[in-house]
Amino acid sequence: MLNYEIRNLNLIKRIEDPHLVRIIKAYKHGRKGNIIFPLAKTNLDSLLRNPSFQASETLLGGVVWHPFWMQALNIARALHKVLDYEIQNPTHDDVLYGYHLDLKPTNVLIEEPWKFIIADFGQACFKKLDGATSSKVRGFGGTESYAPPEADSLSSEQNRRYDIWSLGCILLELCAFIVFGHPGVQALDQARVTKPQNENSTDDRFFERGDGTSHRIKSTITEWMVSLLEIPADDVTRAFMSAIVSLIGKMLQPEVLHRANSREVCGELSNILENRVQPEHDQTSSYATELACESDETLVGNFATKRMQEPWYNIRGYWEQGPFLFTERTDNLWMQISKHGRWKARKIGSRSQLTVVLQYALPINERHHYCESSLYLHSVGGPHVARDVHNEKFWSRNLNDTLLLQEALLGNKVAHNVHLQSAILSFSKQRGKFHQRLFRPNPGHDDQYGVESVKFLQLWTENVTHEMEPSKNVSSRVSNPLFLHYGPQRRRLVLFRSVSILILSLSDNVRLSSITTNEDSSTAVALLEPVDRSIRPRIMGFLLEKNRDEHSPGIPLDKKALEWEEQSNSCELDSLKLVFECDADMQSFTKAYRRFKYHWTQDQASFNAVKHSIGPVLGFERN
Repeated sequence: MLNYEIRNLNLIKRIEDPHLVRIIKAYKHGRKGNIIFPLAKTNLDSLLRNPSFQASETLLGGVVWHPFWMQALNIARALHKVLDYEIQNPTHDDVLYGYHLDLKPTNVLIEEPWKFIIADFGQACFKKLDGATSSKVRGFGGTESYAPPEADSLSSEQNRRYDIWSLGCILLELCAFIVFGHPGVQALDQARVTKPQNENSTDDRFFERGDGTSHRIKSTITEWMVSLLEIPADDVTRAFMSAIVSLIGKMLQPEVLHRANSREVCGELSNILENRVQPEHDQTSSYATELACESDETLVGNFATKRMQEPWYNIRGYWEQGPFLFTERTDNLWMQISKHGRWKARKIGSRSQLTVVLQYALPINERHHYCESSLYLHSVGGPHVARDVHNEKFWSRNLNDTLLLQEALLGNKVAHNVHLQSAILSFSKQRGKFHQRLFRPNPGHDDQYGVESVKFLQLWTENVTHEMEPSKNVSSRVSNPLFLHYGPQRRRLVLFRSVSILILSLSDNVRLSSITTNEDSSTAVALLEPVDRSIRPRIMGFLLEKNRDEHSPGIPLDKKALEWEEQSNSCELDSLKLVFECDADMQSFTKAYRRFKYHWTQDQASFNAVKHSIGPVLGFERN
């Protein structure tokens, strides 16, 4: 058991967070094992319940500015790093999920001056996830008083939100002390002690059994939480406590799937504390202060970014929520973050060295699991840049926010997004080792290749333009050949799989046909193929592959890099068969595709009209 705890402590030491306990030395004296830690003043349980530690002195500054709030945020961030096991320069063997499983006030040490430190990792567990293994653990758990309802079943598996419940209990005890002092903690202790029917023992847990096998927060705890909102205070304090109690309610959800995760807790608590500076102004949902760009700086995806409702970002090892914009200066992408009415710039890197990994579109068992984000930016080169460094991570519970962020970074609008079970690609002939490497031939069909583990199919409208090539006989009225940057927006169909992304170019010569529903199962099938093969015999496309040392395929931010990929990794399809999970998905895709194609036809007609009328004036001949 001692060796197990020492292993855990050595893993914790690598996180290098000042709010996680640090092992100094482990040794044996005879048959007894010992571990030396830095000296602590006391633990949180004694601090909140024993007046001799003089914690009451901290109450003089009022509720909103009490120093324990920041310490609560510090241990929340430290716990998040344990759960996601975030360390500097991780290797493949360092991709772990962590669990404390015994978080309680006695396991939070107090150092001078009022510094909270998470300790006691004897019950902790670190689990490596290889894609085929669940992130849940079985048969673990520490003190029952602060354990969540799922610990009531010995046969149930625990996930990382186990510790969020325990942290919520600790945060509620901090509220009791900050608002009411030591008597408040004693009152909360009494409120949570109940005596179940037909039992002689008492129960000091924060939940109780409901009907059947369900659980609920004890009514005495709920009433006590409401009392925190009824304290006589000014509007700022009441609004602050309302936000804190609301967060605790999300952490103390009896149903695991409804409970907040560590990212949400850190982000929301961070926003609550930061907004104390200007409590009358909502920094998380307003772009009240306009960004003043430098003379050589341009906004990137400004319209899409401002339409996001609740974006989250991770740039310093923990998640935060609030408004941000992207700008570009001399090929470098910058992130502009709004804090308290001011914009702070953070350089992300050169667009030519960055790709966007659309995490949300990958099959669940293939995701880069220690990066719990909707999408992230990945550096793909440079002499001083590791290939597995994640610069910025982004997340939202709202898929529309993620699609808007994708539009801002890549310059494409997702016109339709649908789940797909699989796809079958047909080629007129086998085209070298390229297709052999990426696709699996279907048995008995040498001209067909299957694509499995597909999660998403998307229809893209790219916000890019085609250039009008000048003729050889340029008008003498134009001294230099001009390129008219105007054209129909490109339409793409995109298939996402774990090792590659297939991007197909759509045109008026590609039709959707042979729509069928499989009566033997719930799947539905649709076929894409050229209308007239004498005009354009095949569907053109290209593949973006993941490199061997990368977890997922990425899409280049730089348009020239994307065009290079399109030319280098091109492919030609005779047809594409799409297998949907249900008939409703196929019907929604059919409507979206027809609308998609109609708009493309309208764009093409508009472009041809402009080219016909304006082109010759600029030195371009009419076709």
